[in-house]
Amino acid sequence: MTKRIGGACASWGHRENHDGQLQPLPPEDFSSEIGLWWRIDLEDGELLRDIEVLDAAGKAKLTTALVDRAEPGAFAREDGGPAVEITREVFEEAKRARRMPMKVRLRRLLERFGQQTGGDCGESIQPGTDGTSLRQWRAVSESKSTGEVWRLIEHLAKKGLLVKHNSSMWLSVEGAEALEEARQDQDQVFVAMWFDNRAGGVRTAIEEGIRDAGFRPYFDDENKSNGQLGDEIRIEIDRSRALVGDLGAAAAYGKNAPDGNHAARPNVYYEIGFAAGRGKAVFITAPKGSKPGADIAAQRRIVYDPGRIAEGVEAERLRRELGLSLIHILGEGPYGRRETL
Repeated sequence: MTKRIGGACASWGHRENHDGQLQPLPPEDFSSEIGLWWRIDLEDGELLRDIEVLDAAGKAKLTTALVDRAEPGAFAREDGGPAVEITREVFEEAKRARRMPMKVRLRRLLERFGQQTGGDCGESIQPGTDGTSLRQWRAVSESKSTGEVWRLIEHLAKKGLLVKHNSSMWLSVEGAEALEEARQDQDQVFVAMWFDNRAGGVRTAIEEGIRDAGFRPYFDDENKSNGQLGDEIRIEIDRSRALVGDLGAAAAYGKNAPDGNHAARPNVYYEIGFAAGRGKAVFITAPKGSKPGADIAAQRRIVYDPGRIAEGVEAERLRRELGLSLIHILGEGPYGRRETL
């Protein structure tokens, strides 16, 4: 059973009593006013307990994992808005992640501000009216407290990117210009692959390889279309520094791959082609024995043996080779190269 619950702040899992002390709160009792809709399996007691004992930094990182998976509209407060599910996989990814660098936090906060104002100078926001904007800013900037959010806002104002006047604030001309320049997300690498639990070991190796190189992976788990790219996918590829395309449907399905033996899911090829056409660096991973399409057959590939991924050694080799390839072509990412690479 899953339950729709609210919770974008780093302290979800608790509420304050009349004395200002944090008390445990059953997740199903949360209000949608928190800002970001998410859901969890209420029967997974172990996962609920693990979330409950996270410290403030851990909860902030988990919030980031949810924000990065959120569909457009997830910040809506109305009932029926899309929800992001907290799974064991999401939880473990958040635990492994490093804290977001300050430069990235400031950029994400400014981007959220721009989304709320349409990027227009002079379009003011009053975050104190109902607290909604402040909670959303806390969520996207991986802040542990509202006080931390205000410090980030003060810094943006001192840099001339925001203008504050009494209880209102708005983008400056410099802020709007900075948003336009930051449309390419320097820390993000888009991953195009077949999303299936049978390919989980490959996904983890790709994710960790990207993080090893200092970048943040973006997995398009929700794109189920065949042969067409939605506007949201184009936007995310445009925002990304590079794309990793995995030709691994054959690894998951063998001869029963949806579009033929040794074939990737159709959209992988479309996303690879779109990224290349936009001038993005493209990295290909492929299972041993796969037969890529003619348009990318000559491109260098990182080949892995899908039958040995579960053993760990092959997954580690794929992870390391991808991470080193990213650094060789892109340089070290903004999160910094991991010591494990």
